[in-house]
Amino acid sequence: VGLAINVSGQDQSQDNNAQKIVINIDLFNVKDENKAAYEKGETGVWKQYHQQKMKDGQMFGWALYKVAFPAGSETDFNYLTVNFRNPNPVANARSNESQWQAAHPTLDSDKISRLASDLVKLRKSVGSIPFTPLDISSQSADIGRYAVFSRSKLNVDVKDFYKALGAFSMPIVKRAMEEDLVKAHFAGYHSDEDTKTVIRGFGIDSADKVLQFKPEDFAQMAAEAHESLNPEELQKASTAFRSTYEEQMSILAVLIDSAFAE
Repeated sequence: VGLAINVSGQDQSQDNNAQKIVINIDLFNVKDENKAAYEKGETGVWKQYHQQKMKDGQMFGWALYKVAFPAGSETDFNYLTVNFRNPNPVANARSNESQWQAAHPTLDSDKISRLASDLVKLRKSVGSIPFTPLDISSQSADIGRYAVFSRSKLNVDVKDFYKALGAFSMPIVKRAMEEDLVKAHFAGYHSDEDTKTVIRGFGIDSADKVLQFKPEDFAQMAAEAHESLNPEELQKASTAFRSTYEEQMSILAVLIDSAFAE
């Protein structure tokens, strides 16, 4: 994210033909008895394959998260991967087979295939959604030990949301990064026939610090981020931004592992 993948503040809300990156989020459900083996497979088998794709310019980053809250019946997935991909063909990129072999040079192709297949059997795919980025930013390669993800339905078109995001929310995100409350941030949208969905992710180092963050703390941070606005103007701007979307889901997740292009 940000410096980690050398893409920051990218507006792709209007020109999909020029799209240089897509955020693909994959949701999985893994049984309790399979969690240890699944995490080992993701971090010890598939991560290395993703890194080879990063070397070829087909990916910019990958992160594996385990859902901490809500848990159980409130969500139908308990793991998610966040993949930063290049949606365009890459000249001279190696074949998948060559990338797999480079990822595990001491193993033969049959063994690699079995290991890859074993992991797929351990997880049930719940969904895979591509998002066009509206922002990807961080102050360093450290994306934090946890993440807060939110999914919202847009009440306005993407152009208007992007404008409101930049005008009201992003100065607060920047302030939160300066105070080391937020390590990284991304926002992206997905369009289908009936709705436009926005997902946001906030990388954080302390879940307790965020959970203990009070409304008055946010109000103070917002005021510092918008010093030119008086309290009435700030409240009006906040209300206007919140009217652009309807939050449908929010989760806290633990970072298991990640990798980003150098």
